[in-house]
Amino acid sequence: MKIWIHLDGKQEGPYSLEELPLSRMTADTPVWYDGLVNWTKAGEAAATASLFASTKQETEVHETITEHVGDMEEKVTVDVVENEEKPKQEGALYDDQLRRIDKKSEFSESSEHSQWSHWSRDSREQPKCPPTYFAWSIIMTLLCCNPVGIVPIVTGFYTRQRWHNQNYEGARRLSHTTEWWIMITIVTCLMLAPLMMLVNS
Repeated sequence: MKIWIHLDGKQEGPYSLEELPLSRMTADTPVWYDGLVNWTKAGEAAATASLFASTKQETEVHETITEHVGDMEEKVTVDVVENEEKPKQEGALYDDQLRRIDKKSEFSESSEHSQWSHWSRDSREQPKCPPTYFAWSIIMTLLCCNPVGIVPIVTGFYTRQRWHNQNYEGARRLSHTTEWWIMITIVTCLMLAPLMMLVNS
């Protein structure tokens, strides 16, 4: 009997039944010989199936042994895990109790600290409000009819507002800015005075 095989995308043969074991053919390799309608797996074709009967039996025996060994390993693993979980659970309960005690102590310390901080802030002397220069700003705006004088009026108002909000450093800086705007207003008035005198004359 002449038998052809299909291996690695190529057709090989013909082989005799005795020569087939020398090839790299497996049970899944397609084969064809006279009497077959289509290409058939070697393990399923009648002429070549006997070549793989012993291999199939060995595979079944190996799978059975592997399955039994896997069941035994799984059982041993479950027993080990259960034995390990018991001390872990006891340790977890002990750790949970320690965490609760720590949280209670932290809460009490936090409450005492917040009360002390609030008392300390109230007991500190409040800094004096920096000058707002309201009077100067209004006088320079009215006497010189200079709209630049509106700027120090606004900055003076926000100086006091920041001081009320306990932003003492911001109030100090804004007070200094207000002082500069008053100087700018005075200089502007002095520069515009001769011009206004010329216009009026």
